[in-house]
Amino acid sequence: MSALSSCQKCRGFVPPASTDCVHCGAPMNESAPRGNAMLKGLFCVASASVAAITLMACYGMPPCEEPAPDGGTDAYHCYDNEEPVDAGDGGVLPDGGTEPTDAGVNAGS
Repeated sequence: MSALSSCQKCRGFVPPASTDCVHCGAPMNESAPRGNAMLKGLFCVASASVAAITLMACYGMPPCEEPAPDGGTDAYHCYDNEEPVDAGDGGVLPDGGTEPTDAGVNAGS
């Protein structure tokens, strides 16, 4: 015994051998609706955005093309937005002042 199918228009049960709905007369060879195209497009855009943000977070910014002005080896100096901090001895810290210091830590104990 085969199962009854349902009509796409009136949702009535139709015998499997029928070519038309016995309730409303609609043809039974119509395919089911494919879904909302706008929703699929939005999902694709959201997925691409998440992938792009993930790649940017993993790989970061590209290194600067010009050498560091203080002759250092910091390849990302062009992204520094703060003024370099004086190291206390008249020089500038190697990373432009963002390197943590051990000020206030007793090195002897």
